[in-house]
Amino acid sequence: MKAHSPSRTVLRLAVRYRVFVVAGLLVILGLALGQRAWAIDRPDDTASQGVELRQTPSTIPPKTSTPTPKPPATPTPRKDNNDNDGGGSLPVATPVPPRAPTPPGTPSYAGVISALALNVRQGPSTNYPILGKLRQGTQVLVTGRNAAGNWWFVCCLPGTQTGGWVSAQFVTPSFTPAQASRLPVIAATAPPAATPIPTQLPLPTDALTGVVTAVTLNMRGGPAITFPVVGRLPNGTTIVVLGANRAGSWYYVCCIPGTQANAWISAEFLTPNFTAAEAATLPLYNDDGTAVSPATPASAEAVTAATAEATATPEELPPTTLALSAAQEPAFIGPGDRLALLFSLANTGNEEAAEVTFSYEVPEGTTLADATAEADGDLVLEPGNNGATAIVVTWPALAAGQGVTVTVTLDADPTLAKGTVLENLAAATAANADSAATSISVGMPPAAAPDFQ
Repeated sequence: MKAHSPSRTVLRLAVRYRVFVVAGLLVILGLALGQRAWAIDRPDDTASQGVELRQTPSTIPPKTSTPTPKPPATPTPRKDNNDNDGGGSLPVATPVPPRAPTPPGTPSYAGVISALALNVRQGPSTNYPILGKLRQGTQVLVTGRNAAGNWWFVCCLPGTQTGGWVSAQFVTPSFTPAQASRLPVIAATAPPAATPIPTQLPLPTDALTGVVTAVTLNMRGGPAITFPVVGRLPNGTTIVVLGANRAGSWYYVCCIPGTQANAWISAEFLTPNFTAAEAATLPLYNDDGTAVSPATPASAEAVTAATAEATATPEELPPTTLALSAAQEPAFIGPGDRLALLFSLANTGNEEAAEVTFSYEVPEGTTLADATAEADGDLVLEPGNNGATAIVVTWPALAAGQGVTVTVTLDADPTLAKGTVLENLAAATAANADSAATSISVGMPPAAAPDFQ
């Protein structure tokens, strides 16, 4: 047998089995092409793998662009020392502005206004001008007091940094009386005298006097209701009469309460303690309070007319008149019950009533719960007699025939004894009308039932 070389043997086998060889080559080529296509369809995977291999600190260049600010991250729970969740996110700290330093040794305390509307005044007295009002519930800072301790200096008027004086009885303190006594005493200047009223004239030994008949009489800067009110005189005040105007309808008197200044009052609201002949000797004064030159006494006819007006009968009253009445709801109450007093004020005259004022003091044994006034009456609370609360309502004018109602709600003291009677007086005044008054009595149930046998 003839021997063959290995290469020729392989060739001969390839020729004999060429179909199978070609098929095998095609399979190998197909697999190779499929692998390449798969790699092209998934560039992200290969690219990411390549990036991961190259991400080393030495090969990444530093960024030179300015980083974009990011919002603060939301706080996440932090574990406590016991490896427990802290109960929620940690709060983001809010910066607290520093408080203004307080001078060392100067106490100040907080308080809340208890009056419905409390006047803030320039000084510790009702004789001082009103700077503004504080409504019920307003919180104030008490920084000083007067020597008597019944007026406090507080800060501040709403929307301002201005302080002023308020009556201590209308402030509910958050401090003790002992702490209040440590408040610094602030010296107040004398109430400003309204111009153009001159200072007090020397009073003669035989000065003429009179008694105020109005419930509250306005003192003015001149002999007419168009002049500003510079003071007030309560009913029954004895006043020194210095002179009169030319018509004898206004008196020039001494003095504005708490001051050494003189002012004008309407003669019809003063009952003179002197005769018409004595009144005729009064000197005349100009509107600004300067004596008429030469000093001329008022005519006897003018003084007589003014005196007649002051003692006029009801049929001779001026055309503008006020009527005041009162009612209560409910009709009967007991200790601890709530009571509403309804005061009806009407202008029963034929002319407009100017500068109308209503006043009522809360009777002892009751507490003021509320007070309202119709027709936009300006309602404030003032210190009354013997520490009582006085409700004062003012209207610029009431038209002829117009009526208004003031409602005062009171709580009777639960400790009131049976049979106690609560009573007080309400009054109304106007610049061009006689004053009006009414009284109201509220009785507690009797201690024992009546015996009808």
